[in-house]
Amino acid sequence: MQTAYTTVLENIAAAARRSGRSPSDITLVAVTKALSAEKTAALLALGATHIGENRVQVLEAKREQLDLSGVNVHFIGSLQANKAKYLVGQTALIQSVDRLSLAEEISKQAQKKSVTQDILLEVNIGGEAQKGGVRKDELAALYEQVQALDGLCVKGLMAIPPFGQEEAQTREYFREMKMLFDGFSDLRVLSMGMSADYRMAIEEGATMVRVGSALTSGKV
Repeated sequence: MQTAYTTVLENIAAAARRSGRSPSDITLVAVTKALSAEKTAALLALGATHIGENRVQVLEAKREQLDLSGVNVHFIGSLQANKAKYLVGQTALIQSVDRLSLAEEISKQAQKKSVTQDILLEVNIGGEAQKGGVRKDELAALYEQVQALDGLCVKGLMAIPPFGQEEAQTREYFREMKMLFDGFSDLRVLSMGMSADYRMAIEEGATMVRVGSALTSGKV
């Protein structure tokens, strides 16, 4: 795992420089959703400071088994509104907010706890019927509605391009996300790119990548 982790960091640094940025401009979220608590702890010991989980119950179990104080926990999966109460005030970033009703519940729970919850708006950049995310033509309206809510702060955008595309098409999706992102002057986080395409995503403007299998399989 140590070799794979080091290689991912090196790849991130190289891609950042190719995009004219510093490696420090890119945040690595180590996706631990498929890892046991023991392997998650091993990644943290290597220096990972941001981890990503996609199931509330798994995250809750890991909180009981691990000391996650000082760790930036990101929720990256589809989120049911009735589960938001378990994440608000307990996660650094909820990355998968894609509808007003969910944002309203996060706002409600944040106000109950007297906290401000940072979120990303998830964009369905490929227009896939089976995938979550706001349609790109509805993003601006959702942003305005969510910005008006108390107790949360929109930090940026997140997207997962369609799988199985040629590199040119994937890059086009990333470029389109960067254009959407640049349309909002106050957003700072563009979360896109996973194990198969994180270098490409950085080259096209990502500020955050979510890498899982490449950290453990050695296929980086």
